[in-house]
Amino acid sequence: MADERAPQAPSGGQTDNAPELFAPPPPPDPSSRKTVAVTIAAVLIVIVGVALLLSRPHGGGAKTGNANEPTPLAAYAVDLPLSNGHMSTASVPAGGDLYYIEGTVRNTGTKTVTGATVELIFRDSLGKIAQRDTEPLKVVIATEPAVDTTDLAHAPLAPGISRDFQITIEHVSAEWNGQYPELRVIGVETQ
Repeated sequence: MADERAPQAPSGGQTDNAPELFAPPPPPDPSSRKTVAVTIAAVLIVIVGVALLLSRPHGGGAKTGNANEPTPLAAYAVDLPLSNGHMSTASVPAGGDLYYIEGTVRNTGTKTVTGATVELIFRDSLGKIAQRDTEPLKVVIATEPAVDTTDLAHAPLAPGISRDFQITIEHVSAEWNGQYPELRVIGVETQ
């Protein structure tokens, strides 16, 4: 009679079909090394891009020139003097203050002004720029029951006309010396 016993495993306790418990790892695939290198390069590029983006100055519009030098005036700025400037603050119920820069703008030129951009420069105790903001010039169109302002696009300033203006700032640097900021007309749109 034939022996019907199960086949015996060779010495060492493993069959030819069974996986080894402590097999060496397969050799690395050369294409996986390229994939890892490309992934690392892409991550580094993203990190550098984010760092450059975060290092740009925050605030209003674009800044030009030296950080301690004001932006050049607009060509029509000489015909758009700002006068009677004063500043006030109001506490916000949620905390903090709002700063209101107010004054009068007059169009002494020959064109109707439909837009103006003002650079506000807040200086520190050494006279250096502590904060620079760029804001649209907004003119006062009503004072009762509260001050209401609008852009010059909605209330153009014809030649020879004066209007009160108000610019609102939500934050001023702790380095600010407390003096009235320098206001510079750096952009003007006319028709």
